[in-house]
Amino acid sequence: MAAQPLETNQDFRNGVIDAFAEVVSAGVKSMALSHATNDYPTYLKDLEYARIAADKYHIHAYEETSLVETILFHNTGRYVVLLIKDPAIYDQYLQLKKEVDQSNAVNDHDHDEAYAYRYGRLLSYDDASIQEKIRLFKGGNQ
Repeated sequence: MAAQPLETNQDFRNGVIDAFAEVVSAGVKSMALSHATNDYPTYLKDLEYARIAADKYHIHAYEETSLVETILFHNTGRYVVLLIKDPAIYDQYLQLKKEVDQSNAVNDHDHDEAYAYRYGRLLSYDDASIQEKIRLFKGGNQ
């Protein structure tokens, strides 16, 4: 029997959300993302489960319908749930997103790498991992 595609395997998606919610709650990551999707009904199911996990682990599940675009990695979808313990991290994410959108609106890419580092740090990546992800992005291997 073939494995169910990620897009339709809600049990798998829920397991990822639960695991990331626990990691965020424990302070291992400051922010985590559900699997991105372009399928709105799938996103709504993710959001429903993320709210349950957020309550369980005493964190926040924020709706994101237009995920920030940086050179950290290619977005695989526009809809995602942000899992965050400290609301100040969400504020930092929104500020980053605003700056990225403003830069992109005027085709200014002078700060692309700095934005990727800020985004990576919000996701609790170390600098070496961020640099590798940027390298892969620029090489088209991600």
